Amino acid sequence: MIDLQTSEKTFIAEGLISHNSKWATVMDAYFPEAHVRRMFDPWTQFPAEEAPQRLAMKQKGSPTIDYVAHADPGKTGSNFGFAIGHKVMVPGQSLPHVVFDVIKAWQPQDFDSGEMDYEVIEAEMKEYVDNFMPTQLTFDQWNSIGFIQRIGAHSRKNNFKVTRTFERTATGPINWKTAETMKVALSLNLIHCPIYDLLELECLFLRKLPGDKVDHPDSGPVTTKDVYDAVSIVIHELIGADVAAYLGEQLSDLKAVTGLPGPKSPERAEDVRNQFSQFTAERREALRYGNPARPIPTRGRAPQRRR
Repeated sequence: MIDLQTSEKTFIAEGLISHNSKWATVMDAYFPEAHVRRMFDPWTQFPAEEAPQRLAMKQKGSPTIDYVAHADPGKTGSNFGFAIGHKVMVPGQSLPHVVFDVIKAWQPQDFDSGEMDYEVIEAEMKEYVDNFMPTQLTFDQWNSIGFIQRIGAHSRKNNFKVTRTFERTATGPINWKTAETMKVALSLNLIHCPIYDLLELECLFLRKLPGDKVDHPDSGPVTTKDVYDAVSIVIHELIGADVAAYLGEQLSDLKAVTGLPGPKSPERAEDVRNQFSQFTAERREALRYGNPARPIPTRGRAPQRRR
């Protein structure tokens, strides 16, 4: 596990950061540190029957499990993030958990030339597809068309469970929903990973930026988020709908009560007053012209007085 007090020399020696990196304070950290570290803790699907175990990377999956994978090729010279995971139900719990089987980043320093060898990467990814047969393998928009075509053809030819390979269009709103899904899932302790230092670092240094955006710092010990991208997208694909439904249920459980403090923001208070004023105006119209429980729409025509 990474200690943020570890010297920069250690990170350089381990190849986690470059010699040109400079330390920077993590401002506006997006994930709570405790939540990030917790996803690497020992875990078991059956807490009443088994002792928690530290998860390990797997080389082969089970044909009875539906895996989801994502690859983040990145731009030339940057890391290539990759992750495979699946969801499981824990007895007595309503929300599914996500367990990661593979977390990986190919980096330029992994190759003798010091540059990314995409043929080697593609060959390894085909092995992962053969060994796990994920239901889908999505790719980031950057530099992915060739991978999608060749790996998709390979799966159709060689595997009885065909992996759908396609490009995942990333937009600002989609990226934000993906990040928020992971944040909620981490807060609920639904994410379980084998130890992978680069993922831990990227999550710890991820920042919240204006305009509902999260990104890596421009300087400091960690200036990438390729592994985070792969992991967060797998999480969103597996349990995004479950988390959204959970949040909807939680909000619907809120009861209207009296005596609660009002909004502290003047702008928010004015917005609430405007909405209440509009509601009461419609209510008065309903009482005057129709059924009090169902206001009569007036748009496009004048309301008719009952005789």
